[in-house]
Amino acid sequence: GMGAEIILDTDDGEWGMAISIDGVQLIETLLLQPAPPQIDGPPLSSFDDLVERLEPYGRTSVYVAEVGTGTCQPEFSHNDVVRPIGSAFKLYVLGALADPIARGDLAWDDPMMVRDDLKSLPSGTFQTRPEGSEATILEFAEAMIAVSDNTATDHLIDLLGRPQVEQMLTEYGNPDASLTIPFLTTREFFALKLGVPSSVAEAYVAADEAGRRELLAGEIAETTVTISDAITWNEPYLIDEIEWFATPTSLCRALVGLVENANVPDLAEFRDILSLNPGVPFDPGTWSYVGYKGGSEPGVLALAWYLESVDGEAYVYVVNVTNPDAVLPEADIAVLAGTAFDLIAELSP
Repeated sequence: GMGAEIILDTDDGEWGMAISIDGVQLIETLLLQPAPPQIDGPPLSSFDDLVERLEPYGRTSVYVAEVGTGTCQPEFSHNDVVRPIGSAFKLYVLGALADPIARGDLAWDDPMMVRDDLKSLPSGTFQTRPEGSEATILEFAEAMIAVSDNTATDHLIDLLGRPQVEQMLTEYGNPDASLTIPFLTTREFFALKLGVPSSVAEAYVAADEAGRRELLAGEIAETTVTISDAITWNEPYLIDEIEWFATPTSLCRALVGLVENANVPDLAEFRDILSLNPGVPFDPGTWSYVGYKGGSEPGVLALAWYLESVDGEAYVYVVNVTNPDAVLPEADIAVLAGTAFDLIAELSP
């Protein structure tokens, strides 16, 4: 598809619009949001300064690693501990495509059918597509990363099988994999957070792995959630219990793993997919490549970037802020985090 990002100057301020069209000239994505807020206060002076400005919002992790050698070598690390990561879990689902595509069991242009029983809540638009309509595996994967399409994600998890996605946690070097097993689909996540009685959610939290799998197959599979359930979701709920989890280092390894997978000819698409939505504006004069995936729910914000500078340096940059008691000003945090790209550029030897 083709796309454009524009700023609209309206009576109530500036709005950013991202639009893309598919091969038959139909609108594929349309994203309208207030133009990025400006950061308060002076430009960031250091990564410590960033930490200091984020900490009033909640528990803060900031991590920058040099990754040119294919390993994560921290240049700055504050609170490299396990955090809920929201939709950044989709990096593992993308990674789970590597083996079957490299082996030739699947191909990017294989068609996949949209199924009502796999539909989830937004973000994304695949939930509005009629049952039986088709898109390619590539289109499902692009939507999963670029607009964090939850329904596209769940279709890919179904295609690959939960065990294959769970395996990626270990393959990409997440030593805390057990915290994210069973690996929830977004539909199950919403059912646990918004659909079932809190007693069921608490039973899930208390259960062992086998017990959790049983609940997912039973009560949670039978629970549907609607947009109206989600509209009232305006405070953090069990963010440390029902989520997907990783340390900044683990997210770094996942991004490095995906970029390394992309060296295989059939997997070159990984690089393109990761760069469809850079998350924040960046200077193309400094950065030749920006890969990104973020994640959020009330009380959780995770931001993970893979950055390549025009002079050949490569970095991973992760910011994670969580607060079990309060929602976060997500846009403000993302914009502030984005301004640290300048600090990362200064790390170049």
